Amino acid sequence: MNRSEAVARGCALHSAMLSALFRVRDFELNDLVSYPISLSWKNSDAMETEGSSGANVSAIFPSDCKFPVTKLLTFHRSSPFQLSLFYADPEGLPAGVPADLGSFMVNEVGTTQSGEASKVKVRVRMDVNGVVAVDHAQSVEEIEVLEKIPKKKEEKKEEKKEEKKEEKKEEGDKKEGEGEKMDVETEEKKDEAKEEKKEEVEYEEKLVKRKTKKDLPIEANTSALTKKQIDDFLEKEAQMALQDRILHETLERKNDVESYIYNMRDKVYTSLSDFIEESVRSEFVKQLEGAEDWLYGDGEDVEKSQYVKKLEELKTIGEPVVYRAREAEERYAATQKLRDALNALLEEAQSADEKYAHIEQAEKDKVIAAVKDAEQWLGDGLAKIESSPKFTDPAITCKQMEDRIFTLRIICRPILDKPKPKPVPVEEKKEEKPEEKKEETSEGSTEAAPEEKEGEKMDVEE
Repeated sequence: MNRSEAVARGCALHSAMLSALFRVRDFELNDLVSYPISLSWKNSDAMETEGSSGANVSAIFPSDCKFPVTKLLTFHRSSPFQLSLFYADPEGLPAGVPADLGSFMVNEVGTTQSGEASKVKVRVRMDVNGVVAVDHAQSVEEIEVLEKIPKKKEEKKEEKKEEKKEEKKEEGDKKEGEGEKMDVETEEKKDEAKEEKKEEVEYEEKLVKRKTKKDLPIEANTSALTKKQIDDFLEKEAQMALQDRILHETLERKNDVESYIYNMRDKVYTSLSDFIEESVRSEFVKQLEGAEDWLYGDGEDVEKSQYVKKLEELKTIGEPVVYRAREAEERYAATQKLRDALNALLEEAQSADEKYAHIEQAEKDKVIAAVKDAEQWLGDGLAKIESSPKFTDPAITCKQMEDRIFTLRIICRPILDKPKPKPVPVEEKKEEKPEEKKEETSEGSTEAAPEEKEGEKMDVEE
């Protein structure tokens, strides 16, 4: 594979790994540093180094180092210091590429409270795009601080444990009749516990080591653009994009005028010839030719509004011609649609079907009258169109036919879709069951029996 193929294959593989639609094997793609980068810094006065320059150099990002990567460096300084980044092998760079990457000044560095050099941690990072920079610096100082620490109370805890044991023994020895005394004692103990809680905690002062951290400002001096330069370029880019958009829209309007001229100049003699009067056509053709001359003359380079205005002037005559031709083409389908709707409504209104039997005849007559009126309107309009020349506007339009269908449905559908009234419920008479009649007869026989017995007794006494 050559370079382009290798890059294309790597991009395709990386895209497949990031996509949720493809499943690939677990691959690990690592970017490696092509040109090693070194970091240099000058030694402080307290540090003795070899050489007269007094500077140290370290290969912070060697060749074949994986990135993105971050390195954390520690320095001991008592004053601001400078770090420099540069390519370690300038001879291996492409022609015209400078070796220096930039210098970074770490400011606000001073001595500690004890007068020693501060401990400064510097972060050097190479991001995913291969851009290297010193992006963060922080001073770390360890100081001793007097802090109040509560004293431990081991002796008091032991005393409390002994008191609790004694109290438990005393409670076990007491009798049931001494309930009132026990209550008194428990209340006293509660008061004592409250007093103990109210007692202030005793503190002692001790020296404790604490670390304080402070972010340090970094002044970068690189070949990168400043914030102001970036903002200026962004503004210029937006202005150029606006100019491109206006130019593109202007060319589109110019093309619309040119297309309309060529299109209408041919059609007024072919497909639109029946829908434009001869005198109007000759005048319109002259206007089209004049617009063409203007387009390639004075109108070659004008503003967008001029093209829009010229197109509107041409459409003042051309659009009515196109409208009449479109109406003639769509009239048959619109007429059939209206007639089908009229026939369907008339058939329902005149139907003897049971589902329309509950609708009063007067209501049906309203539907029939509306249908007849629409048929009359349609017939008169079509007759006027047939008797008039095609270059005149039609008496009725396809849009009016669609509106007529909509109006008829609003009038007729509530009548024809009227639901049947619900039947009135009839009360059913309850019939006496034969069992009830038998019970009544049996009751009558039992009541008659005692009377006969009483009569027999009376006869005996006589």
